[in-house]
Amino acid sequence: MNLKSISVIIFLLGLNPQIYSQISSGGVYPDAGKVILNPLRLNCRKGIFYEVINQEYEADFNLKNLFTHNESLLRNTDTKQAEEEPENVLSVSATGGLLQETEELYSTSSIYQSYKIKNTFSEKFSLGLVVRIEYAKREELGFEDIKRWYDNTVLTANYNFNPYNSLGLFGGASISDTTVTSYGFSYRALIENDDFSFLNILTLSNDYFYYWNDVAQNFASDNMSFTYGKVNLTAEFYAGVVDLNYIEDYTATARNPNTMFNVQLQYRIFSEPVVNAGILFNARNFKYRSPLYYSPSHRNMAGGFANFYDSFGKIYLYLNGGMRIATDNVFIWDFDSEVGYDYNNFSVSIGVGRYNDPYYANYNTFLNLTKIF
Repeated sequence: MNLKSISVIIFLLGLNPQIYSQISSGGVYPDAGKVILNPLRLNCRKGIFYEVINQEYEADFNLKNLFTHNESLLRNTDTKQAEEEPENVLSVSATGGLLQETEELYSTSSIYQSYKIKNTFSEKFSLGLVVRIEYAKREELGFEDIKRWYDNTVLTANYNFNPYNSLGLFGGASISDTTVTSYGFSYRALIENDDFSFLNILTLSNDYFYYWNDVAQNFASDNMSFTYGKVNLTAEFYAGVVDLNYIEDYTATARNPNTMFNVQLQYRIFSEPVVNAGILFNARNFKYRSPLYYSPSHRNMAGGFANFYDSFGKIYLYLNGGMRIATDNVFIWDFDSEVGYDYNNFSVSIGVGRYNDPYYANYNTFLNLTKIF
């Protein structure tokens, strides 16, 4: 995989929200409802999430479900060939951005930065370190502004048993919140031949997913991606239990079981330039409603999306847009874009994302620098 593709993957990782995370602190807001390519949301970056990309685990604070882009957007070779990496490769990247959010009761502005370093020692083993720092300001009518710093540092290790099976371990902690932010593992299995590929990722983790109210949970998820020709089908099954905390408007405390199901069907319309279109469905359900985090009951969403990727010499362009309808007839749309320059194992890119619905809206802008040695 060349640096341009890696840069686009890093961008996609930055834009993709962790569907398990909550998007409010108690208001009735639509859930993410999209397996792939929603813009960043403030608390989507509070935990550490895992993704498998080209047989290695990229640790980050907001990662989930890059199957479609890895499988259908960026790769034009067979799976095993695309997953091969040279030994003793060091990659570093730095990302900084501004995220502005408007919710029903308050608005939030965040300046964030992250630094990543990963060394691939051999075909079998790699180590990674991710450091996240952000400064956030929350404004709410009738209350004093809330300002705070948040940091998150994660160490990751990945071992490839063979080209088809690998194990990733990760653990993270925050100095500002004096807490462990995540720990767990992901196991990856791949089956493929000349006609199709099937990728399965099982993740078990504890995740500090909403730092504004110090909320964490244990979860298990299973992600499956099946590709045949130009068609890609991705599905995710998830079950979690939020730690003992307030529910029902502070009238009681309880652990809060919750489940989620995502499915997405995508078709590659063109290969040069790459143009994909698809449909998706999301179902999210919590046993109890909590005033501390978004906890919908039997909320379903369905919609469609399309994305575009092309390169012009050393410059590349990525565009994505989508829309969804929720069970309460709420209309949601989003748009993401990135333009980058790639030269001699160095890449620089800028991007803008927009998410909009009647209850929640955001703008995200960022700059990313990546270098491979």
